[in-house]
Amino acid sequence: MPSIALAVLLSAIVILTLLGHNRLTDWDEGIYAQVSRQILTTQHFNPASWLVLHWNTGLWLEKPPLTFWITALFYKLFGVSEFTARLGSALAGIALVKLLHYWLLRTRDLLTAWLSTFILLSTFGFLHIVRVGETDTLLSFGCMLALIGLTEVLRDADEPALLSNPANGWYLYWTGFAIALMSKGAASGGLFLTLILLLLVDPTLRRRLRAPFFYGLLLFLVLVLPWHLYLLHLYGNFFVDEYLNLHVIGRVTHQYDGHITHWWYYLRVLLFSAPPWVLLYPIALYAALRQPHLRPLRPLALFALTQIIAFSFVQTRLPHYVAPAYAPLSALVAIWLADWFQRRSLVILSERENAVTPSEPENVVILSGARSAQPKDPDALHPAPTPLPLSAPTLFRFRLQFATALAALWILTALLTAHPRSQLHSPRLPNGVVTPNNREVTALLKQVFQHPSPFVANTPGPLLDGRPGTYNPIPTVLFYANRPVQQVELHSNPTTGPSNATMDIYTYNPIPLSQALTTEPRLILITRAPNPQIPAAYNFQPIATSPTLELGLISRLP
Repeated sequence: MPSIALAVLLSAIVILTLLGHNRLTDWDEGIYAQVSRQILTTQHFNPASWLVLHWNTGLWLEKPPLTFWITALFYKLFGVSEFTARLGSALAGIALVKLLHYWLLRTRDLLTAWLSTFILLSTFGFLHIVRVGETDTLLSFGCMLALIGLTEVLRDADEPALLSNPANGWYLYWTGFAIALMSKGAASGGLFLTLILLLLVDPTLRRRLRAPFFYGLLLFLVLVLPWHLYLLHLYGNFFVDEYLNLHVIGRVTHQYDGHITHWWYYLRVLLFSAPPWVLLYPIALYAALRQPHLRPLRPLALFALTQIIAFSFVQTRLPHYVAPAYAPLSALVAIWLADWFQRRSLVILSERENAVTPSEPENVVILSGARSAQPKDPDALHPAPTPLPLSAPTLFRFRLQFATALAALWILTALLTAHPRSQLHSPRLPNGVVTPNNREVTALLKQVFQHPSPFVANTPGPLLDGRPGTYNPIPTVLFYANRPVQQVELHSNPTTGPSNATMDIYTYNPIPLSQALTTEPRLILITRAPNPQIPAAYNFQPIATSPTLELGLISRLP
C-alpha cells in the first residue's frame, strides 16, 4: 500500500539519518555493542558463543540474547561500527511505526494511521531509544505486537479487524510477548499484568480463552524456555543471581548507579519527553477505558498505565523504562484526535447546511414559481434533507488549520521543554556524580586501534587502564580498543583503594600494576600530567597522545 510505504520512508529518514555519526555512549550502549561483537569470536559459526554471552573477559548473563543476536548479524554483514551497533534498534523502530500504521489503516482509517505515525515520530522519548543501540526498541515492538493481538481478540465480528478470526489474536499476543521477553527479560512483565487485569474486568476475554490461547502459550514456551533452561543448566544459581536477583529484584528494591529519584519521576519524564501529546494522554486513556465503542482498545490503555505505575514503584528509575508505553499512547491519541476531527467536520457541515438551506413558511408549497396555501403532506413534501458534502476547498482549509495548529503546538512545547529534556539524559546523575565525557578517549583509541600498526596489533595482553579515580567507565574503552581492558593502580593509595570504593566491573575494578605486568610489555592508557605517573621501576614509551591522555607501551625495567 502506498500509505504504508510512505510511512516507512518517512520513519527511515527520521531514524536512520546520521545514525552512526556520534560515538557510542558509556554504560548500556557501549556494553551492548561489545557483547554483540564478542559473539563473533570465531571465524565459523560457534553455537556456544551465540548462546552464552560474554563481556570483556567474563560471562555476561544480565539480559536475554535476542537484541545481541541481531546486532551480531549486522556486524557480520556490514562490519563493526557505530552505525551497525545501532541498526538493529533503528530497524525495530521503523518496524514499529509500520506495524502501528498498518494496523490502524486496516481497523480505523487513513487519517488515524497517519496521525499515529506523526505523533510517534515526534515523541522525543521514542526518538531517543530508536537511535541508540539498546534493547528498548525491540522490547517496544514486541509489546505493541502483543497488544494488537489482544485488541483483535476483543473485537466483535462486525468490526474492522486485522485478522479474519478474532481468536487468532492470541498468536500475536504470545509471539509479541516472546519477542519482548527475549529482548529485555522481566521488563516485558507489563504484558502479563495487562492480561491478568483484562481477564478480571472483561468477560469477553474470558469467554475467548479457546484453543488458540493455549496453542499460542505453547509457542511462547517453545520460543523462550530453551535458552533460559540451557543457561540454568550450565550455571545454576550464578545465572539466577545475575539474571534475576541482581538486575531485576535488586533494581526493584534498591536505587542503583546513582539514580536517586522520587516516585513521581515518570510524570516528569513524560512531560518533557512527549510534548505536547502528553497533554492528551489522560483524555485518550479515559476515552479508551470508558467509551463502549472503544472497548477493544482497553489493552493499550491498561498496558500504558501499568507500565508507568509499576515502574514508578521500582526504586531504580531511568527514562527509557517507560519507553514501551509510547507506541500504545500514540495510537490512543491518534484515535481520539481523528474522532475529534470527524466530529468537528460534522459541526462545520451542519453549520454550512443551516447557512445555505432556504427557509420556507410552513404549510406553503412552491408550484411553478408561485406560492399556494395548499397544506403540505409532511411525509411527501418534507423528506429528510440530503447532507451537503463539504466542498474540497472547505475541507482542505479545515485540514490545513488542524495540521498547522498541531505543528505550532508541537514546536512551542518542544522549545519550552528543551532544557529540562536534556537534563533527563545528562551525564550528571541524580546523586551528583558526573559520568566522564568519553569524547577524548574514544578519539584517541580510534586513532590507535581503528587501523593498528603491526607494532600495536602484535602487542599481547589486555589494554591496561591506569587513569586515576574510582569512577572511570570502561565500556567504550573496551569497544574502541577491541581488546580486553584491565584497570590498574599505578600507585597504591589507601584513600582511593578498593577497600574505600565500590567495586564494579564497568567503572572501578583495578588490580596493582605489578600484578598486571608480566615479563612482556603491555599497552596502557594513562592521564598526562606534569609529574611522572609511571613508577620508577617501569619504562613507558608513548605511542599517541591527546590533550589530557596518552597511550603507550609499558614494561618493567631490567
